[in-house]
Amino acid sequence: MGWGPGALRLLLSLVVVVQHLSSLRLGLVAVAVFFMLSGYWVTRLYDQDYRQGDAPVFRFYLSRVLRVWLPFVAAILIAMALYAAIGLERDPAHWWALPLLGISTHNLDPLGISWSLDLELQFYLLMPLLLPLVAAVPPVWTAAVTVVLWLAAISLERQTGISLVFVALPAFVAGMAMHLGRLRAGRTWALGSVIVFAAACGGALLFPATRGAVIYTPSDSPVIPIAVVLSLALAPFVLWTIQCRSRGLDRLMGDFSYALYLVHYPLIIAAGHLLGRDFGPVTKLALIVLSLVLSAAFFVLVDRPLERVRQGIMAKVNAKRRLIPDEPPLA
Repeated sequence: MGWGPGALRLLLSLVVVVQHLSSLRLGLVAVAVFFMLSGYWVTRLYDQDYRQGDAPVFRFYLSRVLRVWLPFVAAILIAMALYAAIGLERDPAHWWALPLLGISTHNLDPLGISWSLDLELQFYLLMPLLLPLVAAVPPVWTAAVTVVLWLAAISLERQTGISLVFVALPAFVAGMAMHLGRLRAGRTWALGSVIVFAAACGGALLFPATRGAVIYTPSDSPVIPIAVVLSLALAPFVLWTIQCRSRGLDRLMGDFSYALYLVHYPLIIAAGHLLGRDFGPVTKLALIVLSLVLSAAFFVLVDRPLERVRQGIMAKVNAKRRLIPDEPPLA
């Protein structure tokens, strides 16, 4: 039994939590790996379960949007109530975060992590259009077009502040290619990719222009693009975890990772307001533990009931088209 994708998703969420409590910047790499996993699972889900039957794109959009958006809105409402309870004033414009789309551009975000969910949702909207192109075009051309769009998006973001899914496109496309190419990776390749990743991170620390993608620096280095490149070094490891059978506990860890991702940062903001932002090691450890506990409560009391609502809606939509009930979410 190998390391399943659910365990990897939970580890990535924990890396993001650690980033928000330290100068470590690898949480951005963890998010890019999330995007790679999403590229694989969502492409596989659409390819296997939505391309047949009536209105496949509508059903795919509805299922994916509900999965991401419903817990997201619940987390925002809870976070805003928490801020009000402790007397922490927040910009009323933060309510503009509720639609989710556009947060990575306007940065009105009560949760502190929603920019990545915005890019994720943009990918869902783009994926049914992107899938036939990636499947039909030779891999070399796919890679070339991906790089061109990626560089153009980076330039657009730096010049205008407009952030589009294309800033993380290489990670998403790498995941899509894993499914479409039926790629495989053994343990040796997986271990080798971890070693290459560690070496790449060490190399990034040597140069001021890339150091900000690994540890926090006050420079203006393009940390997200560099994080995407670093995440690609882990592609064989990601592929290896995908091949491992995801059983009950592993799926539970994967589902729980979303709750942890949503809940942890408002807790850190609240603690900073009450205790001061200069956390000591004991306080940081306590916040990690408390994040896990409160995320577990959110998972049981909010995320799981909302997931049952989503599955109920999709069951009704699919029943009208004489389709099988919507399967448990892969992403």
